[in-house]
Amino acid sequence: MWFARMRIASFFAVSNTLSDSTKIQPVSAVAAEFGNNTANWVQLCTLSFKIDLATLQETARLYNIIIKELQAKASGEWRISCLHQIFATNYTANSTVRGGNVLGRERYGENFTIYQSYLIWSEAKDDQLFIDLGKILTDSIHKFAIEKGTAVQYLCLNYADKDQDPLSAYGADRVAFMKKATKKLWQFLKSLRRYLSGAESIPGEMDEYLGPWDFTTSRTYYSPGSEHQWYRLLQNMTNAAKHELSEHASATQDLNTTPKLENVFSLDPCSNPETLNGWTMDEVRQVYRDETGVKPMNADLNIFRLFILAEAEVLADPELSFIKYEGADYEPTAPRRSYDKLVPSRYFGWIRMRYTDSGSKSELHKRGDVARTTSPIVSPSTLAVRNQERNSNNRTRSTLSTNPDYIPRKCSATNRIIRPKDHASVQIAIANVSAEGRATGENTSFALAGFVRAMGEADDSMNRLCQQAGFLDKVWTGSK
Repeated sequence: MWFARMRIASFFAVSNTLSDSTKIQPVSAVAAEFGNNTANWVQLCTLSFKIDLATLQETARLYNIIIKELQAKASGEWRISCLHQIFATNYTANSTVRGGNVLGRERYGENFTIYQSYLIWSEAKDDQLFIDLGKILTDSIHKFAIEKGTAVQYLCLNYADKDQDPLSAYGADRVAFMKKATKKLWQFLKSLRRYLSGAESIPGEMDEYLGPWDFTTSRTYYSPGSEHQWYRLLQNMTNAAKHELSEHASATQDLNTTPKLENVFSLDPCSNPETLNGWTMDEVRQVYRDETGVKPMNADLNIFRLFILAEAEVLADPELSFIKYEGADYEPTAPRRSYDKLVPSRYFGWIRMRYTDSGSKSELHKRGDVARTTSPIVSPSTLAVRNQERNSNNRTRSTLSTNPDYIPRKCSATNRIIRPKDHASVQIAIANVSAEGRATGENTSFALAGFVRAMGEADDSMNRLCQQAGFLDKVWTGSK
């Protein structure tokens, strides 16, 4: 899809060398990476420290001690491992510039090392042994780092144990803000759930989330007589929007929602013969992306990054029988996927939608070649209106079936046990065929697995530290 390609292109535009281990493989193979027995218990703990050889050596020394303790006391099947990962400033520099704060990394001005211990065991009677030793390992490393002045007060959210406080990495002020925002979001979701269930109209507490809706309409045709057509087109779009809202009110008996949505309907016409006359759709698309002048409608709404183009072909039609929607992020030079190359391309960044200005139900909704010409409601009320219509037409919802080999998460913040069906994964079932090409009636599930990560210069620095004097080679191999 054009918007997906654009997002991928933006990701790879980040100026870092990328390490990519993503691959398609059977779900069972992915699950095996987390241990063959998916009922095992796990504990992950984490801490951070500056890039320092002495601290690194101490982590290995303590790790060796814990291994010997487990060898002497643990029963059943068990495994212990650890991870040293550089957390470089350039990993999050791009997201920080864009206002992102997912990892809380921008509070730290230098590179540092994230350490993670990973313990997995099978016997419930060993719970306290493994939990205590896991804490001793990270607590002892942290104590050493404090004494040496290399401690970094950062806990990686994804690696933290349930008894740790990973939110502290964001800072008290950010945590307070997140709690406030989460509470507000939860209130909104509860209200939205009531609306989607048909229990009531859009609740009053949702009013503040209703935003202007429609699409930016750019006019690039200014011949004599086109002015009348332009204003007629805008009026038609307004009439069609109100017509759909009234139909929704009649079908659902929701008389309170329609006035609210009418009040936030807002056309965004762009008409300037001095700057837009004769422009191509690619030129208008570039202006949309550059956000030149006034910010266009839906610029921050991902898949709704579309605009309407009122060009010569549209305005010269006496009946105004169609309009053109343009994809703002369409890249004509983007490489096509391998399976796309087998068929001719059907999408070139825009689509034509049939339109009529009669406003009659028979013309707007009964003709098979006529599509809606106004935008879907792109504020939170969009989901309410569209999903209400969808649910009224199909009250039966299918339940999701899961593969027994569902991929477990590496870490559960509230429960240390990993079970096969606790968490979903993206997977696809492919039919097995015989040598003759006939379906055997059996399927194999596949999943996308692996990581794409940025490799900063600090990674190489860590490699040099790790290899100094062959220290880690001796530790990890157990050689004297």
